[in-house]
Amino acid sequence: TPLAQAKRVALVVGNASYVHEKKLKNPVNDARLLEATFKNKPLAFDQVIYLQDANRVELLKGLARFKLAAQGAELAVVYYSGHGMSNSKRSNYLLPVDMPAIASDASMDVDVALKTSAVSEDELIEAVEDAKVQVVILDACRDNGFLPKSKSGSKGLGRTEVGYTDRLLAYATEAGRTAEDGKGSNSTYALSLARYLQRTELSLLQVLDYVADDVRKETNGAQRPTRSGSLRTDAFILPGVATGTLTRDQVLMAQLMDRLSKGDTRALTELEALPLFKTAQTQMGLRVGQVPTALGQVGLNPLQGASPSKPESSAQMGPDRQTVAGLS
Repeated sequence: TPLAQAKRVALVVGNASYVHEKKLKNPVNDARLLEATFKNKPLAFDQVIYLQDANRVELLKGLARFKLAAQGAELAVVYYSGHGMSNSKRSNYLLPVDMPAIASDASMDVDVALKTSAVSEDELIEAVEDAKVQVVILDACRDNGFLPKSKSGSKGLGRTEVGYTDRLLAYATEAGRTAEDGKGSNSTYALSLARYLQRTELSLLQVLDYVADDVRKETNGAQRPTRSGSLRTDAFILPGVATGTLTRDQVLMAQLMDRLSKGDTRALTELEALPLFKTAQTQMGLRVGQVPTALGQVGLNPLQGASPSKPESSAQMGPDRQTVAGLS
């Protein structure tokens, strides 16, 4: 089923105005940026649910609503920006704006407080579990004052091992580390994520790889995004192409066309040797230079949204890596 017809849904949450603890500067800006990215072209998701400064009840209601929207969807994405913590067993929690003041209440047990007052990562996963391709993105490791050194738990998030195929969990930074809120109006992670999501010729794996490279470079290695999970097949957000149905040659052709659009003349030689490219050229009756534009009309357009360049340190991903990917 082409994605232009199949259902693609997203839940975007930005929590910044915490009642009892340190307020954050950028999560709402980040959430609005990602909401617009999912809603507008080239992505144009079918439904985007947006929550801002949500308390626990509002978060749980939003997740329940989204779970219904995600049933039978081709792709379901959750993006959360705000405070996040893990408990003493390294289970992750997202903090609603009405989260009790753990740091200032010496009598409060962290694990109990998180279980009763926060929203677990498992609840986000449950909200996407009925979609074909499931993505949870947590820009939730912001440095905060919730947890003093005298208490168990961690200001950063742990890493959840994913045993289900076609499920990705993406984290703004490494396990147990905190992420930057950003020097401007957006976090480094959110800016890069929004930029590369619009590169619709890229698979979801490539998007996250390029975002990780960008963020490491921009923060001088202080912040290192990671991911967990696996994809049985390639998952593209590209409208007009079914998730998981692109062949290895189609992926390679899109990558080579992307390189060609950036002036890499060596890509032309590789393109001309690709059987799929020869077929497209023959069927369309086109010269080599006309093929990229013509292919864009049928759903393979690496020039779409190509103004942001790839990180210089990013290596080209080969077709073998695209077919079956185990994520670290």
